Amino acid sequence: MLRHRRGAVGQAPVWHGRGRPTRAPAPEPVHHRTVLDAVLAVPPPVTIRPERPDDRADRDAVRAVHLAAFSTAAEADLVDALRAMGEIDPRRSILAEVEGEVVGHCLLTATTLERPDGSRVVGPVVALGPIAVLPAWQHRHVGSKLMLAALERCELDGAAAVVLVGSPTYYLRFGFEWARDLGLLPPGHWPHDVWLAHLLPAWTAADVGVVHYARPFLDMR
Repeated sequence: MLRHRRGAVGQAPVWHGRGRPTRAPAPEPVHHRTVLDAVLAVPPPVTIRPERPDDRADRDAVRAVHLAAFSTAAEADLVDALRAMGEIDPRRSILAEVEGEVVGHCLLTATTLERPDGSRVVGPVVALGPIAVLPAWQHRHVGSKLMLAALERCELDGAAAVVLVGSPTYYLRFGFEWARDLGLLPPGHWPHDVWLAHLLPAWTAADVGVVHYARPFLDMR
C-alpha cells in the first residue's frame, strides 16, 4: 500500500515507479509587481496627424522638437523661414504625438522641377525634410511612422516623386534610390550618395530634370 505524508495544498505526490513518491515542485508564486512592470513597459500609442492650421501650440512644439533633435538651431530656423514665406501647407507638416505631446515632426514642401526642355512645373516632386524626433523617442519607430505617413500623403496628393538629402543606410529601406540614377538632379553640387528619391505611382518619364528647392533651403547654414 502506497503511503506518504500529507504535503501542502497543491503538492500532489508523483510516483516514479520505484521507491517513495516525490512531491511535484510548488507552483511559482505570481509576482504582481512583475505583471505591473510588464504593463507599464508597453509604450503608449503614437498618433500621426497633420499640423493644425494657425495653431501656435503646434508651431511651438515643432520648433521644440527640432531644437532638441539637432545640435544647432539650423533645422528649426529653416522651418520658421519656410513658414514665414508661406511655403508650409499644414497638411504636409506631419506630427507624431504621444498622449498629447508632440514627439516628432516631418515636413514636406513643394519644389520646382526644371525639365530638360527648359519648362518648369511645381508639384510633381516633393521635398521631404527636415524630419526630427525627440531624443527620448528615437529608435522607437516614431521616425518610421512619420516617413510612411509622409509618403502616403504625397501619393494621395498625386505627386510623382519625393526627394531628400540623407543617409542611404536609413532611407533605402523606405524605397528611396539614388536620385541622379532616376533622372532627378539636385540644384547644386550635392554628393551623389545622399541625394535620394522615391518614385510614386504617378511618376512618368517626363518627371525628370533639376529639382529646385524653396530659397530657405539654399540659405541654410
